Amino acid sequence: MLPTLIMSDPDSYTLRQVVSIIRGRMELLNRDPKLDGLERLGTYRKFRQLADDLEVTADHISKNR
Repeated sequence: MLPTLIMSDPDSYTLRQVVSIIRGRMELLNRDPKLDGLERLGTYRKFRQLADDLEVTADHISKNR
């Protein structure tokens, strides 16, 4: 039987770091013409939505602490 991992609540600093990494990857997508097809597949849009959602969550956590 595998051990159960208990995950603590995310903190806003960690979420903001993840947002920074995502936005950095998005910049790389914009710079590389070979990766243009990824935008058509919706990856860029999904990355942007994920970053926005994580940013809102980080703001919410900061306000509640």
